[in-house]
Amino acid sequence: MKDKVKILAMFLLLLSMSQLAMANCGTTDYSGSSGKLYDMVVYVVAMCSLTVQLLYAIAAVLSIYSATSIYIKL
Repeated sequence: MKDKVKILAMFLLLLSMSQLAMANCGTTDYSGSSGKLYDMVVYVVAMCSLTVQLLYAIAAVLSIYSATSIYIKL
């Protein structure tokens, strides 16, 4: 009985390994058009420009605060 269980387990292991080998795990689908890539680039560039503008605004507020603090201490 134990031999049959071992043989069945090995068969199922080999079957599952062959199924994993046939699966498309980790592959990239390039069937989409380059328009999707362009849309992604436009989105990333837009977010980068908005992030830079936000950082400029924060830097402006901090510089005004620092300048005021230094002026008061003088």
